[in-house]
Amino acid sequence: MFERGAHGAAAAIGEDEGDAAEGVYQYVKLNMAYEVPVTILDGLGQEQVQEVTVDVLKNRFFMLGLQTGMAMQMLVIAMLMMMLFYGHATMASSAILEFSGEYYPLYRALFLVCLFGALHGICLFIWKRSGINYRTMLSVPHAHNYHSVIRASFTIMTVAFCSFVLYALTITVDFTPNRHVWPALAISLSLLYLIAPWDWMAIWADRVQRYNLVCAIGKVLITPAYPTTFGLNFIADIVTSMPKVFVDILFTTCIYATGEVFFAESSLRLGTASLTCSDQNFHFYVGRILLSVFPFWIRLLQCIRLLVDSREVKHLANAFKYLSSMTLVFLGIVAQNSAAWLAFAVITTVYTFIWDVIMDWGHGTAALRSYLFGWEFGGRSTSPFLRPVRYYPAWCYYAAIPINALGRIGLVILISPNLDIQHQHIVLLLGMLEMLRRAQWALFRLEWEQIYRNNKPNREMKRRASALSQELLNDLSRRMLPYFRPEDKSTDEENVIQGALSAQRELL
Repeated sequence: MFERGAHGAAAAIGEDEGDAAEGVYQYVKLNMAYEVPVTILDGLGQEQVQEVTVDVLKNRFFMLGLQTGMAMQMLVIAMLMMMLFYGHATMASSAILEFSGEYYPLYRALFLVCLFGALHGICLFIWKRSGINYRTMLSVPHAHNYHSVIRASFTIMTVAFCSFVLYALTITVDFTPNRHVWPALAISLSLLYLIAPWDWMAIWADRVQRYNLVCAIGKVLITPAYPTTFGLNFIADIVTSMPKVFVDILFTTCIYATGEVFFAESSLRLGTASLTCSDQNFHFYVGRILLSVFPFWIRLLQCIRLLVDSREVKHLANAFKYLSSMTLVFLGIVAQNSAAWLAFAVITTVYTFIWDVIMDWGHGTAALRSYLFGWEFGGRSTSPFLRPVRYYPAWCYYAAIPINALGRIGLVILISPNLDIQHQHIVLLLGMLEMLRRAQWALFRLEWEQIYRNNKPNREMKRRASALSQELLNDLSRRMLPYFRPEDKSTDEENVIQGALSAQRELL
């Protein structure tokens, strides 16, 4: 959309629409010839639209793409370095034991959180370009946009990556004299960025956004005391993808609180395991179990609260999904690698996958959609199994469904403690897969929520019109009752109404 001068030039050059378009083109061409900056109207993530030059807009998007790409590259490089540690024979007896026993969980948690932050920024960009009003559905301010989210994720990822590289060089080639400085610096700077009482990006009021995020998380934690909204459900669903992140935070907190990290080097190099921050410590073991099931417990409570408030049976079925996940976690503890765990893992995977595709994304056959969501959603679709109203191309849904199934299988392994397959780098890979699956789920979840909400006024209007018609019909039957012939009288309500209509036609 060109500035007012462009429209004025267009109007001066041509009188009809074709001449006006040609006038705009000539105006821009003239400006480019004389190096006059062309401006367009864009908010740049702000609520008020302003005139911005094309060069500024290009630079903004170039930096966003560059920061997103660099964040992903740093994550991949860090992951390869972690896997290299495990594969290097000379490091297996020293550095890798020290790394896996000390700070691996810390860096893994930071990398996974930053990864989802970047993916969330990409989701915001796609929602904005697709016309999905995520601000209304998630109850977030206008300043919550991909500009601020991607920049914040890139900043924390850069801090974590630089700290990780320096720490890795220190434990392998003694690059710096003290290896404990770098992980502590990563924690300190990340926390400072999140809790600082000032704006790092004043243009998007990120201080208010961080405060709102903390408040929203607090409301999620006090479920079901606080009324459950779609935005709070959305946050809690994301948390269910991060059980290992909470366990990693618990381990990091433990080694710092007990001071074990500062004298763990000798014991790890001698091959002895930690006694305090491990399952050998009863309190740590209980804490690890509770944090593993805590995200699912929160969603279970939210489903119960919604069931009480709305009396809709679907929330009871949704509660069973999280109850099955909690059961799977406990089976992974008491009956790991058993037939019972395997059977329940299959049941949980299939059930959650079907719920994602049908209930959270709104797909299915026409009859199924009509039964679950109402006849308005039972229309035939040009693409088999997909709903007729879609914001994205059909191939996106067909690709997302098998990817979601694969991610669900990985999540079953990720949330099950004590499995032999869960080495440190395997947990990182599964965590990355789950972050990608959750971001994909979020894309289609908000799309379906907007489609469903847009049809709510129509359903309510039709319901009220139906109730009003029934009321008018009943009133008409009472008024026409004296005009019935004796042989038309019936105790059946339908016959009474039909008789009333017949009498009305006779009177007319």
